[in-house]
Amino acid sequence: MKNIVFIKRIFSFFTVFLIMVMYVQFPVKSAGDTEEINFQELADQIGYLVNEARTQAGLNPVYMVPYLNEVATARCRECLTDFSHDRHYLGLKDPAKGIYYKFSDMFDENFPWLAGKENIANTMRTAEATFNQWKNSPQHWANILDPQVTHLGVGVVYEPDSRPPSASEPEGYATAHWYWTQIFIKADDDPYYAREYLGWTCFDEKGNVAFEGQYMPEMYQVKPTECGDLNGDGVIDSFDLVILRQYLTKQTTLNPLQVEAADVMYDGVVSYSDLGILRGFILGKYDSLPVRLW
Repeated sequence: MKNIVFIKRIFSFFTVFLIMVMYVQFPVKSAGDTEEINFQELADQIGYLVNEARTQAGLNPVYMVPYLNEVATARCRECLTDFSHDRHYLGLKDPAKGIYYKFSDMFDENFPWLAGKENIANTMRTAEATFNQWKNSPQHWANILDPQVTHLGVGVVYEPDSRPPSASEPEGYATAHWYWTQIFIKADDDPYYAREYLGWTCFDEKGNVAFEGQYMPEMYQVKPTECGDLNGDGVIDSFDLVILRQYLTKQTTLNPLQVEAADVMYDGVVSYSDLGILRGFILGKYDSLPVRLW
């Protein structure tokens, strides 16, 4: 048994040593460089907040759909140069009526939907702050709490070199580097009618409309199982050490659950001291986490 423990510690030592060598050979980014952004997690956080609000209002939650996420992301990129629900760069859809193209014109002709709504926002860099923007706007909030909508797509784009302001917009818009879009649709009004008369084929085993890959969003994609387990795989090893170092050198971000797991000294602060303690645990210097040094 002692031999097995010794071998594990030797293996951990060489693993950590190799990681340190890699950081010497391949310098990390400076603190001023752009952090790695998990856009999918930010989009899912918006979806989670939407469903939380709908549940509190006594409404059914909505499914997120990968295809709608793609459309919403494309709309975010359009908003970089034209922050509007009207897609002006395409010109008029109906010159006689003065009608512009809308987000729904981006849908594939075979995509089944009955009605749709769009929320757009910019400036804020977190899901919570952006959601509060919509919450404080009666029309946007009405879209979020519309009892008829069934599915949702969310797009998030960060562009450090976002567009210059147009003649009709204030100078401040030029620095709105974050862009967010929600696309709500109404799909399963009457599954029988949709199947028999509209020709829809996207149904689950219960006969309800179900789009490919649809899912219920969660607030965080990564959920640590214990202190030190930053990647949520249930094992505390060198991969967690790499993530913590990347976080400290501002190469990546951590969600609140990961930050809590990274505080291996349990002092309320994540620092290089935690990195040293985590390295020591992996090498067998400490038997458990968290480690309190005073």
